[in-house]
Amino acid sequence: MHIEPFSLCVNNRNLRKSFFPACEWIRIACSIVLTVAALSCNSSSPREPSRRAGEGSSVSILSANRLYREFNDNPIDATAKYQGKTVALEGLVGQIIRLEHGEAAVHLADDGNRIAIATFPRQDDLRGVHAGDKIQLQCAFDKYEFKTVWLSFCTLAPPQNIGPEPAIGASNVPSANLLYREYVANAKAASAKHDGTIVEMEARLGDLIQLSSGGVAIHIADGGKRNALVATFPDASAVAGIEQGELFRLRCRVEKFEYFTIWLVRALKLADSSHPLRMFLATAATLKRKAG
Repeated sequence: MHIEPFSLCVNNRNLRKSFFPACEWIRIACSIVLTVAALSCNSSSPREPSRRAGEGSSVSILSANRLYREFNDNPIDATAKYQGKTVALEGLVGQIIRLEHGEAAVHLADDGNRIAIATFPRQDDLRGVHAGDKIQLQCAFDKYEFKTVWLSFCTLAPPQNIGPEPAIGASNVPSANLLYREYVANAKAASAKHDGTIVEMEARLGDLIQLSSGGVAIHIADGGKRNALVATFPDASAVAGIEQGELFRLRCRVEKFEYFTIWLVRALKLADSSHPLRMFLATAATLKRKAG
């Protein structure tokens, strides 16, 4: 029996008695496929929020880990990005080591592995902080060496200032060394920003030189440079009682950056209580005594 190809789709009563025409099967198949596709789309939409929630959970990834990955993936570009900068980040405390001169080093960990070492100039800043704690901090980037990010002159930072990514923060000159590194990284920009201004900062007393005027000049070291900053005090008694290597606070005017040295004039020693954390602790202790 010979059947023309188009006869399968014509109105043939004999064929419809035995089976559906092929074109009907095609229509049914297409309908099934479209129905399944529609159900798949509808069933996947309730799961969409959970997928996005999973993506949003990446916010909880500590920014110290991301900073480390930046250096691990491309240390040259990462160093160029953070050199001379202050960075704000969040990290998990792996270990706290007490150092000389009242400093402390915090090892930041990721899955038990050390990824960064953050040095705090004051051990008191870490009072109440223990291994396993999550902390927010602001530090100066030093270097990337031995598969570790080295950070210095760290302070604890308010949590609201820390995001999921390591952030380059505006320098508020918390230390003389950060001021010096700002000039070394970009002397022109730093001079435009700081020359002629009054700054308050922390420094460690270095060499002390008596002046014929009755004043005194002190050297503040950074790395291997002993006279990275030179601060002149009109009154020599202003630094009396401060031992070499001791951390203290001063107010002074930035005069210039010359011969890779920052020259500071009209320096005045500030009381230790001007340190924000110490002021907070002192206030808390006073309120506690009054409440008791």
